[in-house]
Amino acid sequence: MNSFLNPLLVQVMAQGYLFNLYRGMPLVRKGGTMIAFHPCTDQFDNNHHAPYIEFVHDVLPQTRDAVVMHKKFEEKFATNPAYIEMYRKGNAYHPAHPFYMWYWGEAGRQHMGRVIIVGSDNDYIPKLLGYETARTFHEALEMASGGKRDPEITMLHAPPMVMAT
Repeated sequence: MNSFLNPLLVQVMAQGYLFNLYRGMPLVRKGGTMIAFHPCTDQFDNNHHAPYIEFVHDVLPQTRDAVVMHKKFEEKFATNPAYIEMYRKGNAYHPAHPFYMWYWGEAGRQHMGRVIIVGSDNDYIPKLLGYETARTFHEALEMASGGKRDPEITMLHAPPMVMAT
């Protein structure tokens, strides 16, 4: 509660959960554009998501290809003694977890043409994720439609699934 989505979790929410949770046909047509609203702040929880920091800042600048990531980096993370210690004796996710969060977005990455983030407080993180940025929804819609009048839009508002107080 009252937490934030680190940049990798923004990706898994957009191209993973929001894309993959459909029956019959995705909400975004093949090659279409998803417009998402998020600040994409370069912020991570060091206790729970420490390997995510290295993944975002060291792996993503080298590749966004899931197969390359798996072959070149996943074992190094999964066997990192410091990350294993945090997992076994602390409150951290397993050190391979950031890879599986990236892989969960793969179907969305393969299906969609683009993702445009509105409201990012930086350009660096969206670029690492393979996203474009726009200052406003109007600007994002113009980018997505290529100047076409009356583009076809599906809007999905995703409130919190559960909010305990």
